[in-house]
Amino acid sequence: MEEKIKMVCPNCGNPECDERDTHCFNCGAYLKNHCTNEHCALNSGSEEIELPPFMCYCPECGEETFFTKQGYITPQVFETE
Repeated sequence: MEEKIKMVCPNCGNPECDERDTHCFNCGAYLKNHCTNEHCALNSGSEEIELPPFMCYCPECGEETFFTKQGYITPQVFETE
């Protein structure tokens, strides 16, 4: 039997979402992060390339990701020595 990999909903914090789900069963939020620039190379073709949930900006074109635009995540500030 295949074990389900859990993920946390970025909107409501539900820890019981399955990584294969597209929407949270608690709040209905879309669970896949992607580039919001429709002209980005990562969005060419019929399907958007899924980005990791921590990415605030697209590494290809620099546009905000879906999770950033929704306010689920914000860029981190890294301290330098």
